[in-house]
This record gives sequence, structure tokens and C-alpha cells, in this order.
Amino acid sequence: MNYIGIDPGYQGAIAVISAVRPIVFYKKGEGIPEIKTGISIRVEDIPVVKDSLGKTVYDIARCREVLGNMATTLQDSFAILEKSQTMPQQSSQSSFTIGAGYMLWKVLLTVLNIPFLCVRPQKWQKEFSIQKCEKKTKIQAYEVAQQLYPKAELTTKRGKILDGRCDALLIATYGKGLNENKE
Repeated sequence: MNYIGIDPGYQGAIAVISAVRPIVFYKKGEGIPEIKTGISIRVEDIPVVKDSLGKTVYDIARCREVLGNMATTLQDSFAILEKSQTMPQQSSQSSFTIGAGYMLWKVLLTVLNIPFLCVRPQKWQKEFSIQKCEKKTKIQAYEVAQQLYPKAELTTKRGKILDGRCDALLIATYGKGLNENKE
């Protein structure tokens, strides 16, 4: 099963967690098999480009391509899309951009026939005991994601936290947990 987490903003990312099939290992000289299971992860930043005015916009064709490639078997995928919300102090242009990006991902998931659930940030953050407190929220998400996925690239070479990647991974993990609790 593929669990896809989407942090839909321009600074966001798409993550997929795939359950790896169990592999049976036999220790030399012992007849007792050892079964190892695991997961594979993949994280990509949201594809964006600059328009003719130099403004950042979604690269819609690449967004579709990345999402389609991540959901290698579409019928065996489930996505969690972070529900975007605007803040009262944001401009109307900013609010429009946030809403348009959120709808873009809903449309792409629908077109690709990937079942999905929209979840507010507070809901998935609560599962990881992340407390809301501005910039500290990003640091907490990074710490949890780094602990769960130590090999994931969650910072730039200069050490800046890539919070979109952290969030996308945790959103996918949240979706995986929802499905496992349902079974």
C-alpha cells in the first residue's frame, strides 16, 4: 500500500510511504527464518515555476507527473491532503493562492482516482504531539520526522529545515496510521 502525504503550499512537498513486502532470511547454520519488513519513502518538493511576471506558480503538468509516479500502483494508494486555511491577516491574493493550490491537489487526486482524505494541520500534528507555537511547530515537526526517518533529506546543505518535506512525511505517516487502525 502507498500512503501519500501532501503539504500543498509552494514550499510544500509530496511524500509517499510504501510498505515493503516481508523478506525471509535464513541464518547460516540455523533453520529458523528471520522475517524482515520495512518501508520505503520518497519525498519531492512541490513543483513550481516562475511565470512571465516572475511570480511563483504551480507547475501543474509536473505536479500531475510527480503524483502519478509516486502512486506507482494507483489502485493501491491512499492520500492525505493537508487542508489549507488562510489567516485573517493574509491578503486576498494570498488567500486566493492558498485556495487554488488546495483545489489543484484535490482535482489531481480525483483525476488519478486516488482515494484521499483532507485533514487540518492540527489534527495530524496532534498525533505526533506537535504543539502549535509559530516557528517552533516547524522545529518539532522536523524532530519527529528526523526520528522516524533518519535517512530522509529534511534540511538543505546549509542546515535550513525543509518543513514542507517534514510535514508531507508526517502527513503520509498519519494516513498510514489511520489505515492500520482501521484494519
